[in-house]
Amino acid sequence: MVTDTAAGEGSKLHGSMETPGEDSEGRAYASIDDMWKEELRDGLWYKKAHEWYEDNCPSTVDGVLGGFGSLDQLDVAQSCTFLIELSRNDNVSLGKKTGRCLDCGAGIGRVTKHLLSKFFKTCDLVESNQRLLDKSVEFVALPTVMGERFCVTLQDIVPTQNHYECIWVQWVIIYLTDNDFVRFLERCKRGLKQGGVIVIKENILNFSSKLTFIVDKADSSLTRSDALLRNIFARAGLNVIYCVPQTNFPPEMLPVMTYALVPAEGDTSESQ
Repeated sequence: MVTDTAAGEGSKLHGSMETPGEDSEGRAYASIDDMWKEELRDGLWYKKAHEWYEDNCPSTVDGVLGGFGSLDQLDVAQSCTFLIELSRNDNVSLGKKTGRCLDCGAGIGRVTKHLLSKFFKTCDLVESNQRLLDKSVEFVALPTVMGERFCVTLQDIVPTQNHYECIWVQWVIIYLTDNDFVRFLERCKRGLKQGGVIVIKENILNFSSKLTFIVDKADSSLTRSDALLRNIFARAGLNVIYCVPQTNFPPEMLPVMTYALVPAEGDTSESQ
């Protein structure tokens, strides 16, 4: 099992980057390292998130979208455009409907059914909640597309090496500690075929914010700034080759960014 229990490790992760932030109760932190020392002290970071999700996430589209089921079509439409544009990149090979994709944090398979099945021959699903994963068979209802289903957390999943044209990770990395996030990306990187890509779609803080993170104490989640995410991508030996903001969501919502990541040229980073 790969888990983040060493609260002091953050200092080697962010280098000289300034990382002020706060939590949902208004407590300010001078750095993300200070926050992790506090949040990881009781060892319950992942347990609290699991319990919150079990109690607050029905096995429906509205449930997995946190009560914003009406955003499903808007989300999928822009993600579809993203993949079409990404497929035109000479450094990316998505397989032209012959490839294999790994849907991480898949829930009931919403993204697999509505998006990824249109671009890939086979979609494997990773979901830590067995109840949601069981529902995915009925919900996706595409037996020729549905591949393997893994009931495992992102901090523990080890993708098969050289296996995927795309690893899609949407609205789930907020639950990973920074160190586990880096290790997860490093393992995903080794799971890519030549020309493969990791896609991260996630809420970020407003670009005008002076903060680099906000912790939600209710569900042990961490919304990061664009700068903090890019720092983590770089630490994992990944380059951002394409990114776009979500432009069709209600203006009162947090910004959403989609990033396409590929291994950095000459990268030799490895998980610790």
